[in-house]
Amino acid sequence: MKIGKPIPAIDIIIAAVALNRNMKLVTTDNHFAAIQKIRSGFDFVIENS
Repeated sequence: MKIGKPIPAIDIIIAAVALNRNMKLVTTDNHFAAIQKIRSGFDFVIENS
């Protein structure tokens, strides 16, 4: 993870809800890649809009 690139709080909340409910997150936002590096088991897919 690069220093100085904070993850928006709303993205952290969305990731926490997905993790808590064992859901796969489908998004166009690449911030979630950083969350996956921090938290193993976070399942997400980045789709082009």
